Amino acid sequence: MTKTKKEIDIIKVIKEAVSEVFEEKGAVTKEDLKYLPTKDEFYEETLKILKGIEDLKDEKDILSHQVSDHSDRIEKLEKIHPQGKHLAAI
Repeated sequence: MTKTKKEIDIIKVIKEAVSEVFEEKGAVTKEDLKYLPTKDEFYEETLKILKGIEDLKDEKDILSHQVSDHSDRIEKLEKIHPQGKHLAAI
């Protein structure tokens, strides 16, 4: 699985943050590490999360476009039918 530059940068930031936490707590033993996922497991889960975020962004863009279209349509209809009635019926 090929990673994009953005994914690699995010992984580096996460790795650095984890390293800082371990440095603050002192030496890391094998006992401490046995609860952590492997690199591949970690990367797979991180990529799933990033993919989910990307999907949400795409969905938001689509929905905001639809809402904009609906708003424009409602405004046009309100001009034609003020107060919900035809002009001829007033």
